Amino acid sequence: MTWEISQTKLNRSPRGLDKMNKRNRKLSRIVQIASLVVLLLAAGLTFEAVHAQETIQISIERSGRGRSFYADRRHSWAGETIVVIEGSEYTAYCIEPEVQIIPGSHQMLVEQVIDNSSWRSISYIVTWYHPPEDDYSAAEIQGAIWRFLDVNPSPYGAAIYNEALNKDVVRPGDSLTLTPKNGEASLGETVTLKAKVTDSEGRPRAGVRIFFSTTAGNLDKTEGITDENGEVTIELTATELGRAEVKAWTKGVWVDGYLKSDKNQDLIVIGYTTTTTRLTEKSEITFTTFTIPETPYGTLGALASLTLALAILVFSKRKANFKLN
Repeated sequence: MTWEISQTKLNRSPRGLDKMNKRNRKLSRIVQIASLVVLLLAAGLTFEAVHAQETIQISIERSGRGRSFYADRRHSWAGETIVVIEGSEYTAYCIEPEVQIIPGSHQMLVEQVIDNSSWRSISYIVTWYHPPEDDYSAAEIQGAIWRFLDVNPSPYGAAIYNEALNKDVVRPGDSLTLTPKNGEASLGETVTLKAKVTDSEGRPRAGVRIFFSTTAGNLDKTEGITDENGEVTIELTATELGRAEVKAWTKGVWVDGYLKSDKNQDLIVIGYTTTTTRLTEKSEITFTTFTIPETPYGTLGALASLTLALAILVFSKRKANFKLN
């Protein structure tokens, strides 16, 4: 942006000079403000961004479940950290293994994360592996998080890292569908159902874990990972008369951000810098002894045709059994 100042012919009287000075001072202030705005925009800054980050008071209490390990000629810790924020206790996992955890009260900055493959995988880990079953499981979670953040890995976390690679979780605004919503199957027949996950803009979400259950019949699988179309397909086999309620569900503990400190560990705090979403969908499939075929005349026509066929069959058997004396 450039500013152009036009030449103005002014009266040389004192009043004219005074007007000229006022006009020049006002114009100078405008130019200064405009220049400042241009510099901020050029640096990629906005007035909103200056106030976007939040500072909170946190108390680091103690270690939770986890294990010690020796790396780079020093003893380290992999596992949970117990913290208190605004009177509530939370479990946290650290981000920088080379930085000490200092117990006590600290001011920390709430830092937002970028929605990329690493943070999606970390969200997958804290969704499906937290809380850990024991000390070793806690160390596995912490080690896998470090691996996704490209820091010096611990001896722990390789298996979870491989499982969570290229995975994702649902978050606020996502939706889950299960189709068909209703259906019918004869005994022994198989029905195909499809679960699909989309984001708030209708785009498919790949890499999401979905669980399935049914109140009747047999499913070919009870869980699956959505493909590039956001879909998982399952098959339900009718094994008994009645009605089957098929349920698909998933959840996501999305890591919105972490607590950042120049003097202490950066922390992912479960329940404070995360958002939990749970989605459930159901379908009902009725199991019958036979399926009424579709005809141009509708259901009554199909029943009439079936009745006629049975009558012809009975008459044919009677005629075949007729004997002359």
